[in-house]
Amino acid sequence: MSSSEISPRYKLPVPRQDFRLVPLTGTAVIGTWLGLGGGSESFFPGTLSIAVAILLGFAALRRRSHLIAVGAMLLASIGLGLCHGAITHPAELAAAALKGDRIAAEGTISSRVSPRVAPWGEPTCNADVRLSGATVDGTSREYALVIVTVLDIPCDTLPGQHVALEGKARETRARERSVLRVVPASIDVAGRGTASERVVDRIDRSLSDLLNDLPEHAQGLIPGVALGDDSRVSPELSDAMRITGLTHLIAVSGGHISIVVAIVVTIVGRRSNLVAAGLCAVSLIGLVLLVGPHASVIRAVGMSVVVLAAMACGRGTGAVPALSIAVMATCWAFPWIAMGYGFWLSAAATAGIVTMGTPLTEHLSRIMPDMLAQAIAIPLAAQISCIPILMLFSEDGSVWAVVANALVAPIVAPLTVTGLIVALFGPICAPLALCAVLPAVMCTWWIDAVALALARAPGSGIPLVWAGVACLAMLALALMAPRWPMLAIGTCAVCLMLLIVSRSSGPQAEVPEDWAVVQCDVGQGSALIARKDGQTVMIDVGPEGDAAAQCVKGAGIDRLDLLILSHGHSDHIGGLPEVLDAVSVEQVWLSPNPDPVANTEWIHATLTQKDVPWSTAEAGQSAGFVRLLWPTVPNQREGEANAQSLAVHLDVAGGVVALADLPATSQERLVAHAQTARIVIMAHHGSGDQSARLAQKLHPVLTLISVGENTYGHPDPSALKIYGDSQIFDTQECGTISIDGSGAASSACGPGGEP
Repeated sequence: MSSSEISPRYKLPVPRQDFRLVPLTGTAVIGTWLGLGGGSESFFPGTLSIAVAILLGFAALRRRSHLIAVGAMLLASIGLGLCHGAITHPAELAAAALKGDRIAAEGTISSRVSPRVAPWGEPTCNADVRLSGATVDGTSREYALVIVTVLDIPCDTLPGQHVALEGKARETRARERSVLRVVPASIDVAGRGTASERVVDRIDRSLSDLLNDLPEHAQGLIPGVALGDDSRVSPELSDAMRITGLTHLIAVSGGHISIVVAIVVTIVGRRSNLVAAGLCAVSLIGLVLLVGPHASVIRAVGMSVVVLAAMACGRGTGAVPALSIAVMATCWAFPWIAMGYGFWLSAAATAGIVTMGTPLTEHLSRIMPDMLAQAIAIPLAAQISCIPILMLFSEDGSVWAVVANALVAPIVAPLTVTGLIVALFGPICAPLALCAVLPAVMCTWWIDAVALALARAPGSGIPLVWAGVACLAMLALALMAPRWPMLAIGTCAVCLMLLIVSRSSGPQAEVPEDWAVVQCDVGQGSALIARKDGQTVMIDVGPEGDAAAQCVKGAGIDRLDLLILSHGHSDHIGGLPEVLDAVSVEQVWLSPNPDPVANTEWIHATLTQKDVPWSTAEAGQSAGFVRLLWPTVPNQREGEANAQSLAVHLDVAGGVVALADLPATSQERLVAHAQTARIVIMAHHGSGDQSARLAQKLHPVLTLISVGENTYGHPDPSALKIYGDSQIFDTQECGTISIDGSGAASSACGPGGEP
C-alpha cells in the first residue's frame, strides 16, 4: 500500500524540512565545546586546526563529501574555540585567579548589573568589565577582549562606564566567558554610560515605580515576561515555575521575536518584502537593546536574521536550516554564550517545536480544536526536547509541566504586549501605561496561581527522569489514542501510578529515631537541631521557605525549649514563620547586634505576633546543655552581624560547637574560650574565612557544613584543608546529616563524607 492510500485520520504528517545542516550544527557545538576547554595557551594549535579545516573544506567542495565536510567543521570549531580561549583567557590572569592574587585593573562595564539578594538578605550586584589593562604581581599588561566579573559593584552602574578597581581574584566556573571574578577592596566608577543604556535605565526606573504598589506576582512577572528580568520574582514563585517547566516565560526568547515581527508585519503589510524585513530588523535591534543580549535572545535573533534575509530576497526558508545556521553562527561569533545551558535549552526547545510540535499539532487537530491541539503539542514537544539537557543540572520536575504550559499559553502574548506597553510608555505617557497595568496584573495572577497550585500537586517534585517518562507517555497517548483506546487507557494508568509514587517521594528529612543532633538540609543557609535529657534546642531556621520546618517535622519534634537565632541574615532566619507554625517555641535568643535592622524588626514582629518571648544573649549565658561562647564583647555597630553571631557549645554527642557565620578575626579571639569538641559546624557555610588556630584547638572528629547551591565557592578548598584532619560532611552533597548519642553520623554520604 502506498503512503497516499493511508487514511489521513491516522497519518502523522512530517513537515518538509531540510535536515542536511543538522550534522554540521551538532559538530560545530561539540567542536566549540572541546576547543574552549583546551586551555589559555592554545592560539597556535587553534590556528593550525583552522588552516587544516580550510583545506578539508575545499576538498569537500570538490568531492561533495559530507564526511569530509563534517571533519572540516569539527576542526574549524575546535580551532576557533582554542583561539578564542587563548585570547580571552590569558594565562597570567588564569593563574592569578587560581592562586587568589590581588589584581589592579581598569576597564569598561560591558554588561548590565545583575542584581540579586544575597542569602543573608543584603542586595548585591555583579557586572562584567572589559579590561583595558591590569596589574598582577607588579606586572602590568594591556588587554582588548578580556572580560572579568566584578562582584559587589554599585548597583547603579551602567554599561559604558569606566571602572578602576583593586581586589582579590577568584576562579570562575569552567567554560565561562569571564576569565576571573574580582572581589573589589576599592572601586571607582566614572562616566555616564552609553546613550541606549541610559534610556533603558530610565525605562527600568519608571517601571519599578509603576510596579511598587502592585501584588508580588505582578512585580516579578511583568518585567520577567516582558523584558526577561527575573530579579524581582519571589523565590517561592521561581521554584514553582522551575518545577512546572514555566521558567522559559521569564526569559526573552523566540516568542518575543515572533510577537514583535507579527506586530510590524501586521502594521506595514507584505507589499514590499524588503521594507517589511528592514522594519522588522530595526524592531529586533530595539528589542535587543531593551532586554540585553541574553543567550536565548542571540539564538532567536540569529534565526530571525536568516528568515528576514530570505523575506527580503523574496524566498522562503525552512525552520530547521534557519535554526542550524543560527546555532553555527552563534558558536563562531559568541562561543562562550553558546556553551551555556540556557542556549542549549533554547535551541533544543526550538528544534523540538519545529520538528515535532508542528506535525503533532496537525495530528491532534483532527480530533480537537486547533488552538487546543497547539496548546498541548507545542509544550509537549519542547518539554521532551529539553529534558535531556535539564537532567545535566536539575534533579526534580513535574508531570504537570505540559498542563501548566497549556494553561498559561493563551495569556503569554497578551502579557508580553501589555508588559512592553507598561515599560515603554511609563516614562513618556504614564496614563497609557497605567491602562495596560490591569490586564497585565490579571495575566500574572493566572500564571502565579497555575504555577503554585501545580507545584504543590501530587506529581510535582518527582525525579526528572520520571517527569520525562510521563512526557513520553503523554506523547504516546496523543499519537495512539484515536486508533488504540486500550493503549490510551494503559498510558493513563501509568500516569496515575506516577502520581501515587510521587505522593511518597516528596522531600522529607530522613532522620533516624535515635538522633541527638540533626544538621538540616535547608540549602544555602543553616538550621541545626539538638536534644538531650528531654530538652530540644534549635539553632537558626534556614532561608525563606519550609525546609527547616520539614526537617523539624521529620525529626518528630512538636516543641522547642529554646530557639537560637544566631544573627539577622536571611539565610539563618527566613524560615521562622514556618517553624513557628510547625512547633511551639518556649523562648528565643537573639544576637545583641541588630544589623540588618529591617530583618531584626521583622523577627521581633513575627515573634510578637506568635506570642513567643525573646531576649538578646551573649557569651557565658547557658540553659540546660547549651552554653554561648560568643560574642564576649557585644556591640550594635552596623555591618557586624557576622562578627556578632551567637556561637554555641552543645554538651551532646561528645560536644558540638556551632560557629554560625563568625569571620576569621572573631574565630581567632574565640580560641581562648574554646574547648575540644567532637563535632564542629563550620563557620559561614564553609567560606574561606576560617581560623586554622581555632580548628586546631577544637580538633573535631566530624565537621559539618550547612551549604547549598551557591556562587561563592562554598565550601572553599582552603576551609576543607584547615579541617582536613576530620571527616567532613556537607548538606549539599549529603543532604540532612544526623548524629546519634555516640557521635556517629548518618547521611546519604559514606563514612568519610563522600557521596
